[in-house]
Amino acid sequence: MSIPGTEAVTAGLFNPAGGASTTTAQSADKSMFLQLLVAQLRYQDPLNPTDTSQFLSQTAQFNALEKMQEVADQTAQVLSTQMAFGAAGLVGQTVTYPGPDGNHVTGTVGSVTFGATGPVLDVDGTTVPLLEILGVGTPPVPSSTVPSSTVPSSTPDDHKTFTERTTTMLRSLNAGISGPRVNQTMLDVTGNNIANANTIGFKASSTVFQDTLSQMLTGAAGANAANGGRNPIQVGLGVQLAATSTNFNQGAAQTTGRATDLMIQGDGFFVVQKGTEQLYTRAGSFTFDETGTLVTPSGARVQGYALDAAGNRTGGLIDITLDTAGLGLPAGVELTSYNIGADGKLRGVFSDGVQRDMAQVAMADFNNPMGLEKVGETAFRASANSGAAQLGVAAEGRRGSLLGGAVEMSNVDLAAEFTNLILAQRGFQASSRVITTSDSVLEELVNIKR
Repeated sequence: MSIPGTEAVTAGLFNPAGGASTTTAQSADKSMFLQLLVAQLRYQDPLNPTDTSQFLSQTAQFNALEKMQEVADQTAQVLSTQMAFGAAGLVGQTVTYPGPDGNHVTGTVGSVTFGATGPVLDVDGTTVPLLEILGVGTPPVPSSTVPSSTVPSSTPDDHKTFTERTTTMLRSLNAGISGPRVNQTMLDVTGNNIANANTIGFKASSTVFQDTLSQMLTGAAGANAANGGRNPIQVGLGVQLAATSTNFNQGAAQTTGRATDLMIQGDGFFVVQKGTEQLYTRAGSFTFDETGTLVTPSGARVQGYALDAAGNRTGGLIDITLDTAGLGLPAGVELTSYNIGADGKLRGVFSDGVQRDMAQVAMADFNNPMGLEKVGETAFRASANSGAAQLGVAAEGRRGSLLGGAVEMSNVDLAAEFTNLILAQRGFQASSRVITTSDSVLEELVNIKR
């Protein structure tokens, strides 16, 4: 069937003369580039001439850009042709489009014209742009109002939108592009894990992928008296990053012998104050600074509770210090040594031979530790999805006990990380092959007209 106007459009698309303006512009760009190159050679400093490789590099870059522009023009040309023939195939078909009042209107396509913005359909005397078509085919009769024996059986091409009926030529190309992107993220996460294999208190992360939205080619259909049911036909459009999950499994213990080093055996975090922000960490490598305050290697102050004479907590969080002013010591009695027990209590040994509790290390727990945000220096910050910090002390509730004179090492499994490196590399390579194969298919399609 010959559609008036179709031949003119396709002739304009494939007519070499139709691209005269583009060719002229490309020739002008190339001429200007050569003039600039000659000028650069003519006016270069005689005492400091430009390296010849620089000119060769500039020429190669220009040729690459010129080739990319040619591929883009050819792709646009093929897509325009595809849309033109797709619109021509709608003549005589029943289509659905939005009316002026927003309701869906159904009519029959009588003819197709081609304007500057694309194909335009004449639907029962109404001009409707092709891109506004919502569906092709007679809308299905609701099964709730019509007996199942009278519901017409639909063919695979019924009730599809124009984009569903038109095969997307670059679908595999888009899917292939998403693959290297997420596999690069997997490489980044794995590389960070390996770099922190010996970091005290570090928790390894892993990537979680999920597929993107799938394009519906044919919708599902229920069974009726004439035909059985039919499953939907869908084509995926690639992959995307769903989450990066933090592994909070216990790391190995490393004995240090230092009284201020602490390791959490079980769940929980140390509470530290950095400036005005309260942070949380599993790295228990602490020390006392010049003021007698227990701090992290980065200077954050370890938080705890003051204790009364009976060893009970009093008040809120405070900085843990070696200050003995509030202990009511007899005259001449001084602190000689200290240690931190499994319950987190800082016990001082004094010159009169008496041990006194000075403070107790605070610990925090969360309903969703994986929702914590990493802020660097092996510390975490509470987020909207981690829940509020549940403060307490060691061996209370879900919080684990403390081991003095030891620290928790990184829980990175190097064997698993190297395996992930291989998986990410192969995934990247395979997705890259999809891109190059799609490009080759597209090139063959463009060459059909030659």
